[in-house]
Parts: sequence; C-alpha cells; structure tokens
Amino acid sequence: MKKSTIIALIACGAGLLLLIAGRLIFKGDNDMFFGNRDRTEKSYVCTGDIDRLVVNETCYKTTITVKDVEKAEIRYFLDEKTETVTVGEKNGELTFKRDDNKKGVYFDIDFINSAEYPTEIVLPGDFNGELIVKGISGRLEVREITGTKVVIESSSGAVKADGIKAEELVVTAVSGAIRLNDAEVSGNLSVEASSGRVEMKNVSCCDLSSTTVSGAQEIGKVEAKNVSATASSGAVKCYDMTVDKDIYLKTVSGRISLEDSSAEALKSESGSGAHMYADVKVERIKAKAVSGGIGLDRLDIGSEGVFNTSSGSVKGTVKGNESDFSVITKTSSGSSNLNNTRTGEKTLDITTTSGSIKVTFVK
Repeated sequence: MKKSTIIALIACGAGLLLLIAGRLIFKGDNDMFFGNRDRTEKSYVCTGDIDRLVVNETCYKTTITVKDVEKAEIRYFLDEKTETVTVGEKNGELTFKRDDNKKGVYFDIDFINSAEYPTEIVLPGDFNGELIVKGISGRLEVREITGTKVVIESSSGAVKADGIKAEELVVTAVSGAIRLNDAEVSGNLSVEASSGRVEMKNVSCCDLSSTTVSGAQEIGKVEAKNVSATASSGAVKCYDMTVDKDIYLKTVSGRISLEDSSAEALKSESGSGAHMYADVKVERIKAKAVSGGIGLDRLDIGSEGVFNTSSGSVKGTVKGNESDFSVITKTSSGSSNLNNTRTGEKTLDITTTSGSIKVTFVK
C-alpha cells in the first residue's frame, strides 16, 4: 500500500474518532454539535406610534416597507437554541436586535437560506421618522419609506432601496452591491460600496456622493446641486444628469463616461482609463487621463475646456465655431489638427504627452 494512501486512511480514521467523541461529549445532541435547524415564526405588533426604527439583523434577508396597517408590525424567524431576538418599544422608538448565542456549537453546518426565513417589518403609511437598518450577512431591502434620516448598512450582503423620501439618506455595503431607485432627498445622499457595484436611477438630492473601492458605478437620471462619483477599481458611467454646480468624476483604474448631462463645472480624473463625454453642456471642464484617451461627442463648452493626457489621444467634436475659441495645444509625441490662436472668447487647452489631437467643431 502506498504511503499517501495510508496517511489518508489515518486522517479519515482520526476524523471519525473526533466525530464520535463529540457525540459522546454532548450525549448525542445533534443540535449542540451541528447547530439547530428548527426555526419558529414570531411576530410583534407595536402598541403605539413610532417615529424611530432601529434594526440590527445578522444573516437573514430583511425587508422594510409601508402597507395599510395601523401600527408597525414585525415578522421574523427564530432559532431559540442558538439565537436571541430582542424587540423593544419605548418613547416612540422601535428596536429589533438579533444576537447569535451558539455556546457549545462546535460545527455549525446550518447554511441559512435567508429568503426562506425573512425578517419583514411593515410600517404604517404615516410613518415619517428616523430609520437605521444594519445587517451583517443578508440582503437588505427598503421600499417606499418616507423618513427624516434613513441609514442602511450591510457588512456582507446586497442592498436594494426603492422609493425612499428623506431629508438625508446614507447607504453603505462592505461586501455587496447597492441598487438605489426613485429617491427624493431634500438634503445629502451618500452611497459607499467597498466591494460591489453601485447602480442609481431617478434620484434628486442636494449633494450626491458615490464611492466604490472595487466595483463599477452606473448613475442616471439625477437632479442635484453637486455630484461626486469616485472609484478605485471600476468604471464610472453617468447619464442624464442635471447638476446646478459641480460634477466630479474620478477613477484609479476604470473608464469614465458622461452623457446627456449639464453642469456649471465638470472635473474628471483617471489613472488608467479613457474618458468619454457625449452631449454634455458645461461652463467649464477639466479632464485629465494618465493612461487613456479622451473622447468628445458634441461637447458644449461655455467658457473653458482643459484636457490633459499622458498616454492617449484627444479626439472628437466640440459645439460651436473654431473662431469662438482661443486654442492652445501642445503634444510631445503626436500630431494635432488645430492651430494655436488667441482670438476667441472661450478657451480650449489640450495637452498630450504621447497621443494625437483631432478635434472638429460642429453646429
């Protein structure tokens, strides 16, 4: 018999002995050894009105929405041997908190299907308070909620928020995607994902900040005072934005694109990734790409356009006549179809290190 086979048989035998020993220690109690799978459905109905809801969930899918109910209601599942759920109601605040209590559980192989055991919280239609929702490992869904401050945080799980109306909205996910639709925020909106994609659509707010570490962003149909979208590793795609003041777009490694949008000022930066601007109207634009080209499609510049690439070309179309611009171009290793002039009221300043310049003017 081969030596490797003998070693494998010994390892299997040792594992079997450990399994038997564990069963003996816990007197054959499978629940204590492997984890309890028996969950009981529970419910709670508020006795009074609430203006603040705080939820701390672990690994269960959590849904919070509004329905035609008089008082807030909670429905959840509980493993009474390994978990503790505390529901409290005091001074207009409703709290829900789940804790793991797996003392003596050496091998918990209870893989939870969170959709099978959801936590569901229903609020009355007149709720207009503060909402704080935190999940460790499980999908979080918040729908059609009107509140003052709404905070949704997930450690490991996706977040979906639809139809939120609030004075302030904060959405974060450490490991998981964020999808946000139809949000009306009178104040600031902050979205942050460490490892996961961000998608936003139909959003109005004062200042919008969206950040991803490892994940792309797609943001569309936005009305805001200021917009900032930054990604370390991932593309940033924005479209149909109406911004009163500034748009700031940045990627370390990823493409930047902006379409059918307007703002007073646009600033964009990329380490490794191209830029594309199509049917964008701005008073001022400054774009810088270290490794990647800059593409222009009917870009409407009010007063100043400054473009800089280290390794890449600047190509495309700009609205207006060439005579409208004072043109400043410089390239170290590349060609240019523009002549430097100082006659126009607007400024078009293009610099490339290794790349050509080919810009035409259109009506």
